[in-house]
Amino acid sequence: MPLRSLEALPNNLPLQLTSFLGRDEEVAHLRERLKTARLLTLVGTGGVGKSRLSLQVAADLLDHFEDGVWFVELAPISDPALVPNAIASVFEIVESEKRPLLETIIQRLKDKHMLLIVDNCEHVVAAAAKAIDMLLRGCPRLKVIASSREGLGIAGESVQRVSSLGVPAAGQRITGEDALHYGAVALFVERAAAASERFQLTDTSAPIVATICRRLDGIPLAIELAAPRVKALSVEEIASRLDERFRILTGGSRTALPRQQTMRALIDWSHDLLSDREQAVFRRLAVFAGGWTLDAANAVCSDEAIEAWDVLDLLSALVDKSLVVAELTETEQRYRLLESTRQYALERLQKSGELERVQRRHAEHFLAVAEGGERTWATTPFKIWLQPLETEWDNFRAAIDWALGADAPLAIALVGALRNFWREAGAIVEGLRYVQAARALVDGRTPKERDAALWLTAALLYSSLVYNEEAHDAAERAGTLYEALGDRLASGMAMDLSANALGRMRRHAEAEPLFDRALAIFQEHNDRRWISRNHTNRARSVIFAGQYELGRTLLLEALHSARMVGDERQTRVILNNLAEAEFALGNAEDAIKYGLENLAAIRKSGLVGRFTLPNQLVNIAGYLVELGRLDEARTMARDAIDANREGQWPSQTVIAVQHLAVIAALQGEHLGGAKLLGYTDAAYAALHAWREPTEQKGYDRAMVALRERLSAEQLKAAFAEGSTWSDERSVEEALRL
Repeated sequence: MPLRSLEALPNNLPLQLTSFLGRDEEVAHLRERLKTARLLTLVGTGGVGKSRLSLQVAADLLDHFEDGVWFVELAPISDPALVPNAIASVFEIVESEKRPLLETIIQRLKDKHMLLIVDNCEHVVAAAAKAIDMLLRGCPRLKVIASSREGLGIAGESVQRVSSLGVPAAGQRITGEDALHYGAVALFVERAAAASERFQLTDTSAPIVATICRRLDGIPLAIELAAPRVKALSVEEIASRLDERFRILTGGSRTALPRQQTMRALIDWSHDLLSDREQAVFRRLAVFAGGWTLDAANAVCSDEAIEAWDVLDLLSALVDKSLVVAELTETEQRYRLLESTRQYALERLQKSGELERVQRRHAEHFLAVAEGGERTWATTPFKIWLQPLETEWDNFRAAIDWALGADAPLAIALVGALRNFWREAGAIVEGLRYVQAARALVDGRTPKERDAALWLTAALLYSSLVYNEEAHDAAERAGTLYEALGDRLASGMAMDLSANALGRMRRHAEAEPLFDRALAIFQEHNDRRWISRNHTNRARSVIFAGQYELGRTLLLEALHSARMVGDERQTRVILNNLAEAEFALGNAEDAIKYGLENLAAIRKSGLVGRFTLPNQLVNIAGYLVELGRLDEARTMARDAIDANREGQWPSQTVIAVQHLAVIAALQGEHLGGAKLLGYTDAAYAALHAWREPTEQKGYDRAMVALRERLSAEQLKAAFAEGSTWSDERSVEEALRL
């Protein structure tokens, strides 16, 4: 929206040469607030568009002030004593020797009905606040819109924090048309098109432009500096170079203030206004990834010069000065740095020589957080336990990544302390990568309890992926170490995981005594969660051994235990297995009933991106196949593949592909179905896994249909071809059928 015509009404508003995008609701809101407020201060980080927003509001209100709308720019002055002079020059008021200049200004304006825009107050904030306060007291019909990195702190002030322009959420699938509804994308597109006639936003480029805008935090100035780069770079190249953003975010308008011509200069301007202690805390905050709490800031930023109780005041000052973003969640106050600001602060931290010391304190703090989470895992309701840890996911990654290269004992401790987090957060493959990296650092100096914790973590994660041989081996190693350490509860956990792996491998006779020993230990420690897990794992083992009635009985006992302790996750696991038991007993309708109950619980929990969703979807697909409801089964199997797009749980994609193969075979796509079954045979072998009863029933039905329609040679050739397919190829073929 361009500024309205200015010629007919008294004002000195600068004419804007570019359109105004993405702020219509804010303009309307500010106009409403100005009806009752006499001083409205727009605060926000540098480059967020405070000045442009105030000018747009001012232009919209031109005909509401009979004596005009007037703009005072404070950025060029460096001496606070010259603030009155900047105001006086707008009205061509000459200073008199007989009275102070502010009094002369008030005398001239005291009866005027006008709006005054006072821009860029932050570097002379005290003097600007004093001048505006005196003007408002002496001129009853005057209203003021001020812009600053921080509020003025005077009576009657109404503060409005200016947010960044809207950006699409990370991972959101978006078309070019949809993307233009976001202010940041619309601004990028307009400025890019002005710079290069060849630029067009397409469905292909829209997600990349959205990523650029998101990584620039939706800050208009940063977007306006980045967009013209399309003259020389593709949007993919711009996105890939944002790690060097202070080199690419340059080349602003030659007529703009020097601090608005590059992103570095813009943040320099704010940084240089900080005290030494504020600068120290600001640069130390750069080690946080994804935000932090006050407790974390105290632990990481305090030292011999800045005590922990000082950090709150210094952090609050950084929030007030728009260098730190404060966000109140449902449970706590959190803080974060915008990405450009964080990169700048990290450069400052590196130059200060403090980087390694601050990174160590960060890693040590999050080790304490992880260990606290591990201690409370068995006694805290699932969602209450997971939410605060999941919020710190990026900080855990940053801490481990640093420690892997700088402090092996700390890295080993961190990875092991996050044992249940990796599983409950659905980060099983990621957790295993960290386990393997940490295992490479274990040596003769590694404390046995840390080594044991790492093996137990590996056993739990391998078990979650149904890597049975690896899970059994890791659990045995953990159990041996814990028994030597005298840690009975941990040794019981290792026994249970070992027994679970043996049961899955159809070695029920070996598994049963281990389950018994583990259960006795859990009962001794009154650990209800592991008691419930033990019942569940034992039930699965006996089901694999063909004892379906006993398995169902054990699962009902486990369900009662899990509900007694409020273990929502284990309740969902048990419902899933109850469905499997009913199916194995020939009760497909009851299996679907349990499966759909569990599916509703998964979706209600918000954990739709986790293992439980694709696992339940593939199982329901199998039950529907058995009942001949093939179209519904196909939908469930496809949904399972979609839910596991990132491939966190390879076994679930294999099962989904098998169900689609079975459906294809039953509906006449014999060669295609056979090739896919050949792939699944090879995939099961690679995973060291067996088909569970649900999958075996479907597989057997498909083989009957295929043998009726294909010769032995055709079937053998189709299986051989499918066995060579990659996971990606098999998914593509399965979705096509």
